[in-house]
Amino acid sequence: MGHDLLEQECRTFTRYLTGSLPTDYVIGKYRHFHQVSGLTAQRIDAVLVRVASWGPWWTSLADTYAVRFRKHGVLRKKLVLTLGLLECTPPAFEYLDDTDRVSLPVLYLKLGWRVGMHLAMLFVSMFLFLPIHLGAGSGKDQRR
Repeated sequence: MGHDLLEQECRTFTRYLTGSLPTDYVIGKYRHFHQVSGLTAQRIDAVLVRVASWGPWWTSLADTYAVRFRKHGVLRKKLVLTLGLLECTPPAFEYLDDTDRVSLPVLYLKLGWRVGMHLAMLFVSMFLFLPIHLGAGSGKDQRR
């Protein structure tokens, strides 16, 4: 996989997780992982990763699908890798370690909003990805 695609993935996944861009260190470690991992992807995994690299909203959509139907798939592995790298590097770790200090009613409103958005994203993601997933079957593994 080309360096430009890996850098685009890393940038998009970092924006999805933290709202900011990754440091050069994070991009370098992300690339290094792909050089040594031998990670393989089924067709649906390749589609999810490709769509997720289009932008943070698309990452959210693909991740919502993957968390229900491809929990151990390539996209989830790449997001966990990115999160692990970000947790260990400034300034992202400060954002990830920070907590919201809000009142209980506001907390419940935020939680309700997130649940509603997750359900909406799940519906849309199933509409988009489930036909591809079912049509692809197990498919052949691809180096990813």
